[in-house]
Amino acid sequence: MGSGLLKRGFSDKSLKTRRSLQARSITAAIKNVNTAVFEEEEEEENVEFLLDPLGNGYRAWWYFTTLCSFLTGFFTPWEVAFQDEPGLRPYKDGPAVVEFILSLVFLIDIGVQFFVPHIRMDGLVEKRRRRVMMHYFRTWFFVDLVGIIPFGTIVAESMSITDDTYLRSLALLRLFRLVRARRIFRFFRDFETNIRLSLVVTTLLRNLTIVVLVGHFAGCMFYFISRWYEFDDDTWIGATLEEDFANKTELEKYIYTFYFSITTMTTVGYGDFSPKNTAEVVFGTCYMIFNILLNSYILGTITLIVIKADEQTGTLRALFDKLNSFAFLNRLQEPLRKLLKEHIRFTFENPSIQDKDVLDGLPMGVKRTVLRSLYLPVLSNLHLFKGTSPGFLMKLVEDCKVDVYIPDQTIIADGDVMHELHVMMAGVAHQYIEMEANGDEEKVGEIGESKLFAMESFFTLQEVSYSVRSRTICRVLVLTRDVFETACKMFPRDHKLVERNLASNRIPTNSSVTSLSSFGVPPMSGSDSEDNAPSGVTTNQTPPHSLHHHPTQQHFSSPFADENLNTRLSRNNSATTHPTPPLPTIVSEE
Repeated sequence: MGSGLLKRGFSDKSLKTRRSLQARSITAAIKNVNTAVFEEEEEEENVEFLLDPLGNGYRAWWYFTTLCSFLTGFFTPWEVAFQDEPGLRPYKDGPAVVEFILSLVFLIDIGVQFFVPHIRMDGLVEKRRRRVMMHYFRTWFFVDLVGIIPFGTIVAESMSITDDTYLRSLALLRLFRLVRARRIFRFFRDFETNIRLSLVVTTLLRNLTIVVLVGHFAGCMFYFISRWYEFDDDTWIGATLEEDFANKTELEKYIYTFYFSITTMTTVGYGDFSPKNTAEVVFGTCYMIFNILLNSYILGTITLIVIKADEQTGTLRALFDKLNSFAFLNRLQEPLRKLLKEHIRFTFENPSIQDKDVLDGLPMGVKRTVLRSLYLPVLSNLHLFKGTSPGFLMKLVEDCKVDVYIPDQTIIADGDVMHELHVMMAGVAHQYIEMEANGDEEKVGEIGESKLFAMESFFTLQEVSYSVRSRTICRVLVLTRDVFETACKMFPRDHKLVERNLASNRIPTNSSVTSLSSFGVPPMSGSDSEDNAPSGVTTNQTPPHSLHHHPTQQHFSSPFADENLNTRLSRNNSATTHPTPPLPTIVSEE
């Protein structure tokens, strides 16, 4: 656990750590936040030797104490019901050793909890050791203390009780140890928020654990009552089981008691066992009343999951019904109808793949931080935006959108005029041209991640002479013309840099280049020292690298890297009298 210590040396820094497992009340609403910041405090108190609540050392210890809680939930009721002298006693058998080990573990855990930071009501992690210790002392200290005090042993030794009947009664005080089971509920609460685990599996496992623990406890208590009456005919055991029940092993006795408890819990009641004396009737009545609440809870949680799944299925079916009606009214062909159906199913089954489904509703500061992390590194590495400011790029991504394409879906069709810039964020797409000799399409290129494509149509306003289809699931960042124009107006220096980068990409002579000024952005002018001049301010100088001064640029690096492409195009041209449309200009970034 040494790796999880927070020492005094960190007090002058802003230290990030995950939210503490000790969150309570209002902090439970923010327990899914991954980090919390240790803010500087006016009072610099003792902050050394505090434990990181989610450090590897403390997490291992917490899971170990949770396992011990499970063992306590099984061991303590069994010990009270079946052992002759339950409680702390000299080392002379296995149960005594287990009891000493469990008590020692939770005694150590009390000391550990005094050094585990908690989350304050303002959402920050408390790092002052005095307040950390006082918080634990006021909350869970006395509960944990009750779980380790051997009340039965203390009373028996102080009153010098030796009668077996009284000692057996004092053993009921051992049930206070079950307060340790609170860790089990915290364990499943954390699992419910773990998205790596299925909610159905987590819910069923939690419900099964509750049923087994409750059934185990009730069965042991039924056996304890019969044992108190010495298994006479006025008990559920003495009235129904054979006379040699006392000669059975403890495992066989436990099986009978657990069976009686489960049949009572499930209200099956075969009639082979039933309470006989007053104590058994009273306990059985309380047990059945509790089971009404328990069964309602279990059925409610399972029903909620089933209803949620049915609602999702119903929503998907409603979308398909709308699609069928739309396809029928517009007489869509079957391939197009199938494509729409596949895309609806994919989007429905993967809602988080759309940025807006996750980011909508988040505070703008958080949203900008996420967008900056996702898209700024990619855009800043594109040649078109080389050297531009983070503010310019941030303006682009603030109003961008991300389109998701399933495999073999058309992203750009031959003949389209692009009014958006497209950047491949994830996935692979293929480029195809139509061979005029036979009308077949031929693959001529590939677009990988972090590549800008179809840029020439965006700037020249000419038709694209190729098509792009997704090879895998593709996420494409789309920057509209309006967004691009607004960013250029707000950042005139970056507008000029984009013009220069665009000119250096060698637009071919067979394209009529549209300057950025055609978007409504004033043309840039002046020397480099005037790069920061506001939009609309003009000078008598003309920028040497303006797009209008490159009408005869001859060279262009084709995006189609196939070395045999020229040969195929030559064959295609020889088979027809129609000229081949010019190759696309700028499709990918080197």
